[in-house]
Amino acid sequence: MRFVRESPPGGGPLAGIAAGLALVTTDVVCVAPGDSPRAGEVLPTLVAALEGDPTVSAAVLSDGEARANPVLAAYRTKDLREAIPDAPENLPARTLLTLPHVLVQPDFDVPDIDTPEDLQR
Repeated sequence: MRFVRESPPGGGPLAGIAAGLALVTTDVVCVAPGDSPRAGEVLPTLVAALEGDPTVSAAVLSDGEARANPVLAAYRTKDLREAIPDAPENLPARTLLTLPHVLVQPDFDVPDIDTPEDLQR
């Protein structure tokens, strides 16, 4: 595992994805947020969904209400590189949802920890 930081620091998730993508040498890349403790458990399911459908560029986690989470997803590296703007800082990660994608809903909860109350649950 390698860690990278977006430039400029605080430039947002899309800038962070762009920074990490610069190091990727594989055909498929997974993106997972640091505030989702079960994210790693869903990555194999996302990769399988992506590899199972050659017509899509991404397999994106769904919250069960058809809301896509583009920062918990598997992407075809080439397509992801093409989708990220030259200046990604402060742009929303949902920019990536312009890529053809499939929504994947796991059979378990993948929490997003944003508040102390989320952490308590």
